[in-house]
Amino acid sequence: MQSAPAETEFPKYCNGILKAEEHRTIAYAKGSAIHLYAVNGGVLSYLDFRQTKSGGRESILRSAPRAAMESICRGGTEIAVIASDEPKRSIDDLGGRDSELSGDSDSLRLDQIPREDGAKANNTFYAVGAVPSSFTISRVSGIVYGNLRVNGLSPTNLNTQWISFNYASTGYATSTEHLLIVLFSNSSIIRVYLLEGNGVIIGTNSDSPYVGCGHPLAPAPANSSPPYNAQYEAWWRTGNAVYPQGCGSSPVGDGFLHHFDIQANKFQDIWFQRQNLNSGVWTVAPAINSAAARSASGVAWNPANGGVAIGSTNDFGGTNDFSIQFTSVVTGWF
Repeated sequence: MQSAPAETEFPKYCNGILKAEEHRTIAYAKGSAIHLYAVNGGVLSYLDFRQTKSGGRESILRSAPRAAMESICRGGTEIAVIASDEPKRSIDDLGGRDSELSGDSDSLRLDQIPREDGAKANNTFYAVGAVPSSFTISRVSGIVYGNLRVNGLSPTNLNTQWISFNYASTGYATSTEHLLIVLFSNSSIIRVYLLEGNGVIIGTNSDSPYVGCGHPLAPAPANSSPPYNAQYEAWWRTGNAVYPQGCGSSPVGDGFLHHFDIQANKFQDIWFQRQNLNSGVWTVAPAINSAAARSASGVAWNPANGGVAIGSTNDFGGTNDFSIQFTSVVTGWF
């Protein structure tokens, strides 16, 4: 029997985005908040992962449209603010035009959101440093909201970073996208940056030749595994490597509750296991090491990185809305 998801520990703002009389009529799903950032003096912004021309991935901050925020709140999902940068940072510092943080009339600023008590929105922000214990990532009208990033450096006396969580999705099986769980991630959330780290992807990656779960040319048993699955991936500034190890015979799939345990260490070893909490079936992936692929790329591994990045791709052609719920999220080192 699973316990009910906890409320997010970060400030919630739907009670200011919607008018008070409308907000009171909505039943919000417990623990379902989409977490955003407040940058450039308070502009609510979302983190977007996109593919680079060289085949790697980068993330970028974009301003969240007012209409989309209202739609998310009306749909029963709360909006919370996980972090901000220092106020009054220039657009150039945020990555120039590509950052799309123009603060135009369609974007929301925290100090412009009225509260039910008539006070201005709280402009005291949490430092980036902790993954929320529960959160949601959703695609709404073609845009993915809720991708998140926390800063961090690895402790000098500990070698292994870990994360565990419960995972459930709706509509993700037909989205053609996959989720990135990145440990030893590089630290900045402000500038446009190229993703670094080691971890696991969850979702559909069957179009990756020779390595994707369910791709006919992947080695057995990955070639016959369900497409909606989990497998290893390593990221560096000029590319990435996907590994067929980890592809299980039991799908992740929509409508199931899964538990994941993921570990990565300073020596580039990665390991994960997952359990379908509905059926009780375990999938324990054999550990892999990313050193050979990263060395061949010519990009050095940086074991000092200790951040976490979690987010969905949005560039594989799917158009349907989806929702992914994370609960009982815990991270740490040993």
